[in-house]
Amino acid sequence: MNTPFGRYRWLRMPFGINSAPEVWQQRMHELVEGLTESQGFPQSRKRKKPHSQQREFETSTVTSSFIGHLTAEGLEPEVQAIVDYPVPTNLAELRTILGTVQYLVKFCQHLSTASQPLRQLEKKEIEWHYQHPQDKAFKEIKEFITKAPVLQYFDVSKNVTIQCDASQYGIGATLLQEGQPVHYANRALTSTEQNYAQIEKELLAVVFSCVRFEHYIHAKHVAVETDYKPLIAIQKKPINTASKRLQRMMLRL
Repeated sequence: MNTPFGRYRWLRMPFGINSAPEVWQQRMHELVEGLTESQGFPQSRKRKKPHSQQREFETSTVTSSFIGHLTAEGLEPEVQAIVDYPVPTNLAELRTILGTVQYLVKFCQHLSTASQPLRQLEKKEIEWHYQHPQDKAFKEIKEFITKAPVLQYFDVSKNVTIQCDASQYGIGATLLQEGQPVHYANRALTSTEQNYAQIEKELLAVVFSCVRFEHYIHAKHVAVETDYKPLIAIQKKPINTASKRLQRMMLRL
């Protein structure tokens, strides 16, 4: 701020400055970066006095509904909405289902691959025909979701293991600590990626998992497990012996 007495900088955000909302939003992003869900809880009733009416909050409970179910054991998905959802009859209803599925991906290992027949109906050049493959995929999605495991809370003091895999239509990864799942990630392959060689799909799965779990594994030693042995051999060879596409993936890692 320029004044007749010199140039000064605010120590606290004042009211009325045009740039205040932008600066505030930037600082909020920095504070919550990497937190996909957050909710505040007081450590004890003695330290913080509640100022809400009794019907607005719960105390001394072991579960909480917040973007799923927070429990003492871990995080469970809220599945009832999609379990009760009827068979889609048009594109709008299908997109509603796929939007819910996209959120539930982190609870289910192969959800993106299972939803591939449904995603085909989103293409502009394909006419709406809900047939047996789509109905089978819809039922499989419901089955996957109802059997989704409880995700463990991430512990910064424990070792991290990533298991990743690739199929014809999708790639997936699991973040584990002491053998317990913390987070699932998967996505469908694009039409171009489906034409990749198998070794390229497998390495793409490794890159995808490291990027998706970046906030968990940053500055940590991580063990990446894969069932595709050629990936181990290619890492021992000079990078210039690999194809250009593999070189780009290896450099990104």
